[in-house]
Amino acid sequence: MLEDLPKARSADLERVFRSLLAEEQQRAIDDRRASVRLPFVRPLVINLRSAKSDRIEAFSRNISTLGIGVVSKETFKMGDLATLEIHRFSRQPVVILAECRWADSFGGHWHFSGWSFLNIVRD
Repeated sequence: MLEDLPKARSADLERVFRSLLAEEQQRAIDDRRASVRLPFVRPLVINLRSAKSDRIEAFSRNISTLGIGVVSKETFKMGDLATLEIHRFSRQPVVILAECRWADSFGGHWHFSGWSFLNIVRD
């Protein structure tokens, strides 16, 4: 697959591209999940149930039948309950009740969290 891609504009760009891709592939190998995750990048809004805070804007990274990976500038705790408003192109956002199952830093001021789907609130 990599051999089918055009070469980068310079050897340095090619090296960086391959390094980033190798890092992502290693992370996928290390991820021992029960369900297959698919790339899924959409804007979403998180409304924590425990706080009366403003809507937290974020975006998804991947999705499975069991949950969704979220990238945000806010940090979450394992066990947080929230509704996730997931953008759809041709319909209103779907709203799903979900529980935060894990959270990690994701470079700088970004955070990556995994949310387990519990129930549909609005379709």
